[in-house]
Amino acid sequence: SGEEKHYLLGLCEGNFCKGGKQGREVGNGWIVIMYRKQHTYQNMSCSWIFNPEPLRIPATAAFLDYSAIHIDPETLKVAITSQESSALWVGELSKTEWKFKDEGKVYHFPRMPGSCAKVYCNVEGVQWIDENTVSAVSDKMKGKGKQDAACLWKDQSIHIFQIPPQ
Repeated sequence: SGEEKHYLLGLCEGNFCKGGKQGREVGNGWIVIMYRKQHTYQNMSCSWIFNPEPLRIPATAAFLDYSAIHIDPETLKVAITSQESSALWVGELSKTEWKFKDEGKVYHFPRMPGSCAKVYCNVEGVQWIDENTVSAVSDKMKGKGKQDAACLWKDQSIHIFQIPPQ
């Protein structure tokens, strides 16, 4: 129709967009795709229609959960983070269809020297700064012994990471 479509993408936190045991089956991350359809329904001037098939995140992102996503609108480079896996997946979307160009690459956030304990335990946001740099933000550490004490080192913080050129 020549009309520009507007999309809304939703990153599911659990694998298969589920909670519980099924949601922890690694390598099954999904992104829900919705598009805006102009019409009037019950006095609303628009609504979002779900695409019947989710965008499946490549299995190389074998994460326990998915916490944040950013897509660079110019390059279509994608950054996806995981709190529980303490990792970042980097890939690229196709320009012509809702698919990833390849399997992408996983980068694990730095660990505590000497023990390999996770210190980036609560990454809740990610954003491309430039082609090889992302910023990430961490939420507050979970209390009452739910997380290792090492998680306190990086809670409630902004982080900057250089991604090796590919």
